Amino acid sequence: MISRGEADIKLGDSAEQVLSEGVERTAPEAGEYLSLRQAVGWPRVSLDSVREAFKQTIFFSCVRSTHQLIAFGRIVGDHSLYFYIQDVMVEPQLQRRGYGRAVVMDLLNQAKSCAGRGAFLGLLAVSGTESFYSRLALPSLAHENTPMGIYITKDLTRSSVVQVPNRRLRSA
Repeated sequence: MISRGEADIKLGDSAEQVLSEGVERTAPEAGEYLSLRQAVGWPRVSLDSVREAFKQTIFFSCVRSTHQLIAFGRIVGDHSLYFYIQDVMVEPQLQRRGYGRAVVMDLLNQAKSCAGRGAFLGLLAVSGTESFYSRLALPSLAHENTPMGIYITKDLTRSSVVQVPNRRLRSA
């Protein structure tokens, strides 16, 4: 059983049982997003940053069990030509049960509903998840494109830019 806050998830619950109620397409509370983010081991971000990010989000996809957020993903972009899948997360003890797949497929369907001709949908896959996305018709483009970026960190006294290590992406 997983316990975060007031809700418990029985590990015996199947994805089909939970997904039969449907995937929610509304933003979760920022605090529950932060709890799931912590559970999957991602770096901490501020509550205000999450709230602002959610205001700029085009589509949400959430899976709940006993009212607890157990899987999440969102899309940011311009609502017509460019869509980027962000923050796909599943409670660690519930991974590999279909929740992540349900979230990604729901996000793909939402993007397709308004995508213009020639639109691009992409994501930056966490190392080790490439085959998961490839199975969902999101192939690696590493042979065509080079992912580039920086992480910007801020605290109360300074702002700094953190370089992303120069690692070659593996093809799926």
